[in-house]
Amino acid sequence: MNGNRMNKYGIFIMGVSVVMQAGGAGHEAASARDPFQPLNGAFCAPAETFSGWRMRGVIGQNARWSGWLAQQAAGWRKINTGDVLPGAWRIVRLDKRGAELIAVGRSPQCGPALKSVRLSSPFLSGAGRP
Repeated sequence: MNGNRMNKYGIFIMGVSVVMQAGGAGHEAASARDPFQPLNGAFCAPAETFSGWRMRGVIGQNARWSGWLAQQAAGWRKINTGDVLPGAWRIVRLDKRGAELIAVGRSPQCGPALKSVRLSSPFLSGAGRP
């Protein structure tokens, strides 16, 4: 009887395995794509302008700098290197001269767009001085 029970479970497991393989064959063909390639109709957001943001100050030394940006609609924002601002702009450099930002998240298939923005420190450009 014990051998008979093992036989039933063996048949059940083999049956489940066959069903899973048969069901997976059609599914594989339907979903086979390179996960590292963009989907058809890649997301191409309109090129966002970086208008309205103004550099209002920087503080720091060596590789540790913080800055402040201001925008009429959004108010003030403290920034550090690596931060991502609304509109998908990453701060790649921040020092006493100002900040450099690059556009992130756009597919190369989307065509040309504004790639980088440089905001000068108000202390070097004379802006913001009385």
